[in-house]
Amino acid sequence: ETTEPVPASTVLFDCTQYSVHPSHIEIFQSTIPHSNDANSVLVEGRLVTSRPLRDHEQLTVNLCFFVYDMEAMFPDSFDPACRGFKYLEDDVKQRNLYLCEPPLRADAMRDGWVVRSTNEQVLIRPNGDM
Repeated sequence: ETTEPVPASTVLFDCTQYSVHPSHIEIFQSTIPHSNDANSVLVEGRLVTSRPLRDHEQLTVNLCFFVYDMEAMFPDSFDPACRGFKYLEDDVKQRNLYLCEPPLRADAMRDGWVVRSTNEQVLIRPNGDM
């Protein structure tokens, strides 16, 4: 929890090791729960605020940006409200792709999902396994 307001895009801490669970991630022995309206995201090994944090607001992450298919990873314990990136609407995938870790993007592309640019003049080409 925060003790005073924190602006969006604030790097909270570096983190190269974390573990994913059906309803949360663990970082430094701390539990950060899933939320579809998450207030933080992991970007290139840093936990960053994705929107301003209110006073005493608990940190949350969207697990759909960590795991491509929660049903496959946790077949007996996934939360139906958080099934993974694979099950998001295509416009949500496109809008939030930059928030996903490279292994998730590679899984999506192996499954046939195609990254599209929002700019007609920009062509995005496959990049192997990223």
